[in-house]
Amino acid sequence: MRRIPVFVLFFLLAAAAAAQDIKKMSIAELEQYMLTSRRPMVVNFWGTFCKPCVEELPAILSAAAAYPGIELVLVSLDLPDYYPDRLKIFVEKNKFQSATHVWLNETDADVFCPRIDKSWSGAIPVTLFVNTSANYRQFIDRPMTAADIRASYLALDATTH
Repeated sequence: MRRIPVFVLFFLLAAAAAAQDIKKMSIAELEQYMLTSRRPMVVNFWGTFCKPCVEELPAILSAAAAYPGIELVLVSLDLPDYYPDRLKIFVEKNKFQSATHVWLNETDADVFCPRIDKSWSGAIPVTLFVNTSANYRQFIDRPMTAADIRASYLALDATTH
């Protein structure tokens, strides 16, 4: 009889451990994370409220699965009320788990956008393909097609060889 509660406790702990962790970062912390990464990285800025963002994420996640040496970082620009609970529920419901998730703890786009790219107007989705070791940086400030995403991943992957 005691095995049932132990099994249930083990199952709940395993499920909690598998749940997606969403890190809260400032723009300075995100910049530092990108600069110190030893892996090439795709950084996608998105929001749960942005239909084009949510529509392109499955193709981005699919490309990320094909290039496991490239880290995918999904940076949410959702409002503070969404962090962490509503954002976590959205990520899990839509199966966006296979990435590093960040919630950007910033509200002034006039400050954080130019720190990512001077041409960024603040519109999303935008994606940054970066390999600091190879001094490679590609900023795309529009929704991408699956073909665009594959081509950008391929170009980034080529910087590792």
